[in-house]
Amino acid sequence: MMLLGQGMAAIDVVQQVGYHDQPHLARSLTRFTGRTASQLRQAGGEEMLSLLYKTEVAVRP
Repeated sequence: MMLLGQGMAAIDVVQQVGYHDQPHLARSLTRFTGRTASQLRQAGGEEMLSLLYKTEVAVRP
């Protein structure tokens, strides 16, 4: 997610991070962040993204 936000191409992220192929990365990104690689690359670091699942749920101490 961070590499894509820095402008790295998705295929380069696949190779660097160790995914089997680009569709595998795409499914993981959509599942865990709710965004595609293109959406993350276009954000350009302007938006705060969270790796927390279901961020709309209130966290209790």
